[in-house]
Amino acid sequence: MGPDGIQVPGANVINAAGSIVVDAARCTGCGRCVAACNDKLLTLDLCGTRKTAAIRNSGRCNLCGKCVSECLVGAMKEAEPRELPP
Repeated sequence: MGPDGIQVPGANVINAAGSIVVDAARCTGCGRCVAACNDKLLTLDLCGTRKTAAIRNSGRCNLCGKCVSECLVGAMKEAEPRELPP
């Protein structure tokens, strides 16, 4: 977790229901996921020299999947907690 409660790009968002995983290496910074999130939990943050998706207030994520379905390059995916490394 970065400053101001911003999820570090490439990190996982985990809650009791499951998680959203952001692959910063695949993210093109197009912003489609940001626009899709009705709760405004996503932002584009500078990661090195390019922008990538980052998740704010991850505990508020209801795992609706809109960000995942809007991602054209497969940089975001839904995962069960058991699929994530401990």
